[in-house]
Amino acid sequence: MVKGKYLVFLNNDTIPQEGWLSALVDEVEQHSEVAIVGSKLLYPNNTIQHAGVVFSKKCLTPYHIFNSAPSDFKAANIRQEFQAVTAACLLIRKEDFESMSGFDESFINGFEDVDLCLKIRESGKKVIYQPKSVLYHLEEQTPGRKDPENERHNGRLFMDRWAEKIVVDEDCYTVSAGYANRYSSEKGALGLALKTFGTEVEKSQWEQVKTVQELLLKRRYDSSQPLHEQIDATLRANLLDASNWPEDVDVLATVCRLLECVESECEFLKRVLSLEENREAREQLATQALKHGELSEASQHVEALLALNPNDGSGLWLQGILAVQSLDYTKAVVSFQQAFTVGYDDKKAGLGLGMAWMGVGDASKAWDAFQTVMTAFPDNQDAVNGLIQSGTALQQWEELMYQLTRYVDRNPANCDMRFALAGVCYRAGKVVEARKHYETLQIFSPEYEGLEELGQRLQSSQEQSIPSIQGQKPHATFYDNQPLQSYYQPPAGNTETYIRVLPAAVVDHTVAVHQALKEYAISGFGHGIDAVEKILPIVFQRQFAQPLARSCDMWDRVVALTVDCKLVHGITGTSFCSLQPRVLEDIDATFAQQEGEARKREISAYLEKLRNGESLGKPLYISGKILQYLGAPAEDEAMYMLDGARRLSASALHHQERMSVILLVFEEEFAKLLQEPVKTGIQNRIQQLAWFQNYHDFPFLDIAGQRSLQRFTLMETERLEDSVIFDFGCNLGQASLKAIQCGAKEVWGIEGMQDTIAVADEIKTIAGCENLQYLQVDFNDPQFDRLIDQRIPGSCDYAFFFSVYRTKELTQRDRLFQYILNKTKKGVFFEGHAHPQIDTLEYYDWLFDSFSVRYTFLGYSEQHIRPLFYLDLENRTTQQQKSPSLSTTGVDSPHLTETVSQQGNLVKS
Repeated sequence: MVKGKYLVFLNNDTIPQEGWLSALVDEVEQHSEVAIVGSKLLYPNNTIQHAGVVFSKKCLTPYHIFNSAPSDFKAANIRQEFQAVTAACLLIRKEDFESMSGFDESFINGFEDVDLCLKIRESGKKVIYQPKSVLYHLEEQTPGRKDPENERHNGRLFMDRWAEKIVVDEDCYTVSAGYANRYSSEKGALGLALKTFGTEVEKSQWEQVKTVQELLLKRRYDSSQPLHEQIDATLRANLLDASNWPEDVDVLATVCRLLECVESECEFLKRVLSLEENREAREQLATQALKHGELSEASQHVEALLALNPNDGSGLWLQGILAVQSLDYTKAVVSFQQAFTVGYDDKKAGLGLGMAWMGVGDASKAWDAFQTVMTAFPDNQDAVNGLIQSGTALQQWEELMYQLTRYVDRNPANCDMRFALAGVCYRAGKVVEARKHYETLQIFSPEYEGLEELGQRLQSSQEQSIPSIQGQKPHATFYDNQPLQSYYQPPAGNTETYIRVLPAAVVDHTVAVHQALKEYAISGFGHGIDAVEKILPIVFQRQFAQPLARSCDMWDRVVALTVDCKLVHGITGTSFCSLQPRVLEDIDATFAQQEGEARKREISAYLEKLRNGESLGKPLYISGKILQYLGAPAEDEAMYMLDGARRLSASALHHQERMSVILLVFEEEFAKLLQEPVKTGIQNRIQQLAWFQNYHDFPFLDIAGQRSLQRFTLMETERLEDSVIFDFGCNLGQASLKAIQCGAKEVWGIEGMQDTIAVADEIKTIAGCENLQYLQVDFNDPQFDRLIDQRIPGSCDYAFFFSVYRTKELTQRDRLFQYILNKTKKGVFFEGHAHPQIDTLEYYDWLFDSFSVRYTFLGYSEQHIRPLFYLDLENRTTQQQKSPSLSTTGVDSPHLTETVSQQGNLVKS
């Protein structure tokens, strides 16, 4: 444990000179605001290696100022404040080092010192260069010090963290010393030289550069808002006249990025073009010209951009915008399509294309373009506005209602879109939904323009809304409740004969039956699905006078719905609100006699709870389809009570008109309750994924795919109950959803393709899975593990890695697989990738042995080409981990290559 007040970091390739340490200590002893002090470092030839770290205006990267200047160079022998110094020799207060958690070990021998310095500066402390402390530095003498891959990693990590916060400061020090920083490029290499000022005018111009950089530094590290406002005003004053700045492209280009609203920006950009042809300057000038309606000037810059590169995506997009503003919509369509083709920004090109198609008069193609943007960017309001415009032209109210609902569900505070949704619902004839959004707007924004007129229209409508139960949130947008109302409760028992529930509307839903019933208690039978399985034989015997014919092996195909029901007299159909019964005899004397005294007492106890404002929970029903599957002569579209008769009786005596029940139905029945546009829309969006040639069945969306989830019949799905599951390469979420249905407590689907995740998230929204989440991460990104850990810091019980490992696009397969093994506690379900000549059992035997994991072969999940394995991580092998050497295109193991070439697809029994 370090006991001192200060820490000194010193490279092993340095030679300290007399007094080097005392100069560092004196600095912090005499200045309480200083946290870090760096030394003057010299090469063996007495030229400067380090005299402070500055940031380049050319590429924002940090570098050593005055590098290779003579040791007696005046500017390098002045105590100065910097944003950073090198840790080749650095003193820091121990308390400050600990408060920053030390060096970030994510960096690999590089950039961690600059990262620490910037964090210290952000904290309000200072970083000082003290030239009295002198050492020789035999730079890069340590073996392995400079590794190209590590340097790329460090650079990416540093820029990801600091790029938006970096303040260029190099000219603060060079101009003070009487020099201008001039960049050059020869044979692709970037060069930097210090040039003396030729004239007083040039000196004055560079002083302007220095002043602005100093103001930006002060703004960056001073948190005072009034000071910020004063600095901003001073900055704008310094940026009024482009002629006061040096004839230096790098300086002028930097100025154009300084502030968002520089009135003289165009003048700076034009000065850049006067010095050299510059693509970025052309683009910005074209953008500004279009913004101000100066079409002739915009055309000039766009033509110049495309002359430099006919496939310039931004130039093609700007050409499209120019065509729109010139009302040449046919040309705009072509330009935006070309922008798409060359891989330009999908969102901007898609929005432009939709706008152009509307100009042409083809609202259908405009709808498709806007919808494509919405699929990839579900929170984009421009795309929603485009859908409103094109959908209104097409009078496509049902689909437009669905899209707007999806947007408003994700952005509930957007009153403009909620008002638009209310109007669309009204036009679609869904007055109940329109009224719901109208009432929400009354709360959020009672003075909203047009709200009063909307209220009058809704008031005059003849359609009556079904009141929702207090505290529950109807999901009416996902359902067409007419099919649900065809369900009925047959008089199969005593209570059902005299008290009936009539389904009216689904008010909540989940595909996680195991989780939905987990806390559901049936008196005398226990909790959850186990209790349901115990009571089912009694229901069979009581209602159908026959035993249960088969085992309940279908829970991963069942959906639990919360249904709002009308409560009526089973004989007369009259509501109990009207009948006002006080005791069971008021409902029917025979009913009261058959219930008996013991049940009457229990009903009275329930009634007392209701009168005290307590909740009795929800009665539990099961569909006739499920009972038919189990062997009962049940009726289609009928719901049979499993539990809750006494709660029904108490509710009737409490004069309730409505109540909620839980209804268990097959996923295929669930699908029949969905609005047709919902299913059609999802299917269309799946088919729009051009890379996706086929897809698995989605039974609860009534979508038949070309492949099944056969893998789940091979797995011990009981393992998944109450577990946390990570599905790596989740595709459209088929396996993620199945894990939910199998009882998983929480599931994370992690996928690399953004368009795929957007569709998966849409399917999840319809399914209503609150414990399913998706994360889009590019597995080829060197930081993929960090990105996942930032969002999901914990581990999982089980992981799915289905048909991903040998995907040709995956370039970091071994690193990803090792990450999955490290992230998972219990086991991994691993599926091969359908390559019959490579996905042999011998190959996987070698692969899993390379990662030191034990496995069990479960069978083939698709014909004879997709082997499925369970990797047992609770009983890992103790041997030292090997480093597998799999290439991105095939197997590098000589033994395996020989085996495959000689014998083809070997199968080990």
